[in-house]
Amino acid sequence: MAPYLFLRKIGPYFRSAKGVRQGDPLAPTLFNIIAEALTKMVLKAQENCLLVGLAPDLIPNGVAVLQYAGDTVLCICHEPDKAVNLKLLLYMFELMSGLKIN
Repeated sequence: MAPYLFLRKIGPYFRSAKGVRQGDPLAPTLFNIIAEALTKMVLKAQENCLLVGLAPDLIPNGVAVLQYAGDTVLCICHEPDKAVNLKLLLYMFELMSGLKIN
């Protein structure tokens, strides 16, 4: 339950549906847990040869995931079956986490 502020008056309490409030000190930790889960899923897909990242000749299986400050970039080779695998992986991640990928 959380109140709202309107015209400098505190309104009645309302029940929030899901998520954490903006500025919640727990939010970065929760984001890191979810981002780590996505990274593990991508790395496991690479281990099983379902995905191949960029520069596989320099780095085993290539670089498939880059993360920095809340942004995630997924890089894969230009094979249609690998793109389908990535799309399925992202769909499973959405179902598992409740988040939307854009």
